[in-house]
Amino acid sequence: MKFTCSQKDFKDALSLVNRAVSGRSTLPVLNNVLIEVKGGKIKLSTTNLEVAITHWLEGEIENEGSVTVPVKLISQYISLLNSEKVKIELLEGETLHLKSEGSDTKIKGISADEFPMIPQLDEGDEFTVATSVLYEAIKQVGFAAAMDEARPVLAGVYFTSQKDKLILVATDSYRLAEKKIEVKTGKEVKAVVPSKTMAELARVIPQYEENLNIKVSNNQIMFKFSNLQIISRLIDGQYPPYEQIIPSSAKLKLTINTELLSQVLKRVNLFAEEGGHNVKLKIKNKGLEVVADTDQIGNEIASITDIKTEGDSLEIAFNAIYLLEALANMGSEEVKLEFNTETSPTLIRPVGKEDHLHIVMPLKA
Repeated sequence: MKFTCSQKDFKDALSLVNRAVSGRSTLPVLNNVLIEVKGGKIKLSTTNLEVAITHWLEGEIENEGSVTVPVKLISQYISLLNSEKVKIELLEGETLHLKSEGSDTKIKGISADEFPMIPQLDEGDEFTVATSVLYEAIKQVGFAAAMDEARPVLAGVYFTSQKDKLILVATDSYRLAEKKIEVKTGKEVKAVVPSKTMAELARVIPQYEENLNIKVSNNQIMFKFSNLQIISRLIDGQYPPYEQIIPSSAKLKLTINTELLSQVLKRVNLFAEEGGHNVKLKIKNKGLEVVADTDQIGNEIASITDIKTEGDSLEIAFNAIYLLEALANMGSEEVKLEFNTETSPTLIRPVGKEDHLHIVMPLKA
């Protein structure tokens, strides 16, 4: 194997594929990046056996071949080079020789034969999504997934299709987020993607303006750009019938400026932190009070009169963090909160948008 490539391109590619390396694997080859030169392309691949990331880059190729080397070491080394070009050659003994202006380095590697095979999705439903649209959907939904894996299916983002829409859903059983985007999937899609995979995808997406190709099989999903591919396992299990908890009507509706409510909640939450972020909303036809009262610190009562209400009065308690995270991802100037009782789910929607909603469960008084 022998090729020459741009130092910047090589550095950027290593930075991207490095995301799939856990660094805690007891199998040494999983801490390595697989470098392959074949068919006129230079391919870098990493995997932690749950997610595999592959990146293709251009270069001047002399000989084909493959080897794996420690991804952390080569990433740090390449990032510290000042040369525009790097010459890379595989020597005997699985040694990678890197030469550039002012630098001559050899890195010991492991045979490419020991590297796990990167899965290929030959079958599955395939569709295309605008990167900006999917990026917004991940931001508006992903945070609501469960952090622990006590119920594995909740530690992911649920992909499901409905006519010409793709629906992304996440819940940790205390709050839920749903986002609908227009996509012609062709077939019915039902897949639970690990939230870690979605987080990595969200980090990558801003670097691309092209559309993203998605392919879903029975147990894997692939996200592919022209020069980057992420393949992830899917989470086994039946996603709960979340539609059943979305209220179909409301006894009380509150419309308020999103930023105003966020600022008030942040201020009140300073006093609610010691009490598990417990804040109470007291809603009347003439205004809203947001209250926190803790023995250790003190209390805060914030009053807001610039609101619109329809329906009865209500006092209801929430975890302030859940409300703040929902509001931070509304993407609208105003938000509407819909209530029924002090113990039933509260629906939060951005005003003027029907493709996005949040559900937050109230706290017990």
